[in-house]
Amino acid sequence: MSGRLTWLVLALALPACQRDRHDPEKTEKVIEEVKDKAAEAQNDIQKEEDKAIDRQGDTARDRAAFIDATEKELADLDRRIQEVRAHVQAKGNELAGEAKRDLSQDLADLEATRDEARAALDRYRAQTGAQVAQIQQVTEEAMGKLRRALESADERLDADDEKTPTPKRTPPTPAPPPAP
Repeated sequence: MSGRLTWLVLALALPACQRDRHDPEKTEKVIEEVKDKAAEAQNDIQKEEDKAIDRQGDTARDRAAFIDATEKELADLDRRIQEVRAHVQAKGNELAGEAKRDLSQDLADLEATRDEARAALDRYRAQTGAQVAQIQQVTEEAMGKLRRALESADERLDADDEKTPTPKRTPPTPAPPPAP
């Protein structure tokens, strides 16, 4: 970069120096002006490089914050999926045939959606360059899909719980009094 700057200074100074070669003071003045312009240009370049580094730092912090927040949300959603799995297993003991298969398939679909969200986050974590924003959007969409799938599973299980009557317990009949 400094080599280019030197050539630029020389290219700008040479014509002025040739015009004023008989006047050393003018030549010196032109050289000083060109040096000042070169120093200003170098200063401007340094400022722009510093701004670019700051933007990269901000981007890295934003990226780390997104990854951290998404990891925490995935952990929470995994916990909720475990709760749904326990609920499905409990319901599965009460159900048979097609209803049991449907419930198991719903759980498998939910876990597949979770795996898609995890894979999208892993792709985002590994990605660098221009496609980061696009992959972040894909990750956010996958997380949204997982949230909606989990809410749907919760609602469906709650609806099934309301349809399935809980067995009523009849109070035990008292034992006959002992014979005297």
